[in-house]
Amino acid sequence: ALAARSALSALLQAYLGQRSAAQVLAGRSRREVGESIRAVLLYSDLRDFTALSEKTDAEQVVAALNASFDRIAGAVHAFGGEVLKFIGDGVLA
Repeated sequence: ALAARSALSALLQAYLGQRSAAQVLAGRSRREVGESIRAVLLYSDLRDFTALSEKTDAEQVVAALNASFDRIAGAVHAFGGEVLKFIGDGVLA
């Protein structure tokens, strides 16, 4: 049962984000009930990433991506936001 709940939690987090997944698992979120929230969607993408990745060593590209993702995710989390997806060189939060 613990493994199934863990798998369900991971799946919900992948599609809903950590905060919303926790609400669903706790039974506080239902389809019939809505709520108004203040929200901002952020999509961030690295400019000229394809050209950079074609002329840069793969290890350096991964390091640059990780550094970028850490900075963006850190800022999003610092203001109470959630990162929903990492998409190639982009972030949806």
